[in-house]
Amino acid sequence: MSDIRHSAAARPWLAPLLGAAAALAMLLVPFSYQKTVAYDVSFHLDGRSAPLASGLSSALQESFGATSINSNSDGDGRLTLTARVPLEAANGVAARAEAFASVLRADGQTVTTTVEPVRETVSGNLFAMTRDQTVRVDITATGRTPAEIEADVRRQLEAAGVTGANVMVSQDDGKTTIQIFQEHEGDKAAGNGGDGVHVIPGQEGEGAGWVSDSRQDPAAHGNFEFTIDGKTPDPAKMATVKIDNNGQKLSDADLKRSIEDQLRAQGHPADVVVSDGKVVSITPIRN
Repeated sequence: MSDIRHSAAARPWLAPLLGAAAALAMLLVPFSYQKTVAYDVSFHLDGRSAPLASGLSSALQESFGATSINSNSDGDGRLTLTARVPLEAANGVAARAEAFASVLRADGQTVTTTVEPVRETVSGNLFAMTRDQTVRVDITATGRTPAEIEADVRRQLEAAGVTGANVMVSQDDGKTTIQIFQEHEGDKAAGNGGDGVHVIPGQEGEGAGWVSDSRQDPAAHGNFEFTIDGKTPDPAKMATVKIDNNGQKLSDADLKRSIEDQLRAQGHPADVVVSDGKVVSITPIRN
């Protein structure tokens, strides 16, 4: 250790390199964390549907690429079919589940759906954790009221471990605007923001969204992935905003200016409303 200190003192440029090496070593140290490996898609039916269980199980396996189908009934004759959907087949799974349920309802069945992530404990480094911690949100906007969309998005976020999110949905002129803001404890202490995700679905499931990030911990959670009415938004319409407040509270004007400048630079001009250090809304400026 003394030799290392002597070398660093003799060569001032070596100290930053040692610091970088130590930081890299910390990123590579393995530790345990939770990883989503599949989704359980459940269909809850009334007693009249019990005779259909076998046929529905086969249809679910084929439609969702399920690795297993579990069937359970309660004392009142209600039936629950749960399909285990692997991650590689889970794109748009909530929207697909709702579409499947709609077909059953059209046939006179009473059915509700739930989608829950299946997690397992794995060992990996910080790079692996950040890659694996992907929050998937499947948004079904067509035919739903703002309150129904808000409740569904909030449920999916909580199931993925994103708690305390503020979800706001509005509908105007055939467009549905979904805004999701999340505040972390560290951000509350600093006095500004947190994560914010803003999604604007278009008529054909296209969308624009951006993530506002003032976190000090890059592994608090990883990426967000959205589907809107079963379709993935065009990545070209996504932008990323980073709010670096260095632990200091930004004024509302400074926070507004920073977000608007970054969005404009990425081709997404918008009017941002900030109140008491928090983003209230982001409204795209359409040409």
